[in-house]
Amino acid sequence: MVKMLVRGDKHVVKVSDNMLQKGWYGGQWVRYVGNRTVDFATKTSFAGFMLWGYKLKDLDANQLQFIETTAGAEFIPWQYENKSVEANGIATLICDSGEMYFNKYAFDTTQVYSYQEKLFVNDNAVLTNVDVGAPTAGFVISAPQDNNDWLGMILQY
Repeated sequence: MVKMLVRGDKHVVKVSDNMLQKGWYGGQWVRYVGNRTVDFATKTSFAGFMLWGYKLKDLDANQLQFIETTAGAEFIPWQYENKSVEANGIATLICDSGEMYFNKYAFDTTQVYSYQEKLFVNDNAVLTNVDVGAPTAGFVISAPQDNNDWLGMILQY
């Protein structure tokens, strides 16, 4: 799940058959593999992340939702994780800019994060602070241990 505080650029993309079969959580990083078609990212190739997940639930089987905060007011368009892909495999990709918070499914929870630390995309197509020799995806603005296990970041790539 992703909480969006400052909206980044949004793009409508077609999701690859591979992703449709496997499913993903909100915050999954992807790359372009064809004409507006995305698949799971690699550590050296990413275009942005999926705003909502598809086909998966969190470990306690609760549905996840997207929350956007604008000018101090919370706006919750109840987009459940298993309903995020429209006909023909169309979904929403976030890229280029924005301030987001990612839950435990969208970053490497084995690492300890600190403020202003650079973030990268790892081999599992989620965020990490381990420099894998790849482009920087953004930097930490809120460490999980200080924010109820949510990793806050500003996209900057």
